Amino acid sequence: MTELPDDVEQLKAMLLKLQEESSALKMTVDTQAEEVVELENKMQLLLEQLNLSKSKRFSAKSEKSPKALSTKPSSKMHCQNRPRSIIRKAENHYLQS
Repeated sequence: MTELPDDVEQLKAMLLKLQEESSALKMTVDTQAEEVVELENKMQLLLEQLNLSKSKRFSAKSEKSPKALSTKPSSKMHCQNRPRSIIRKAENHYLQS
């Protein structure tokens, strides 16, 4: 242990120095505690966003594409499967207002 001086003024100076160091360290601890809280909140938000993204990406709903749900063949596929012997007739219909 360090030898303490017998002089009162020196002891007071040492005490003031220790109090200043203590205050500075307390402020550092308080600042870091606030940062920890902010980082924990940010981490929680990011985890929630990740879970939401995963649920959207891997849910049963995401596995069903609109083409897989449709039972009606697309017009392009329908024309490709049409026999060449069948004649196609185009008609235009107009609505009167």
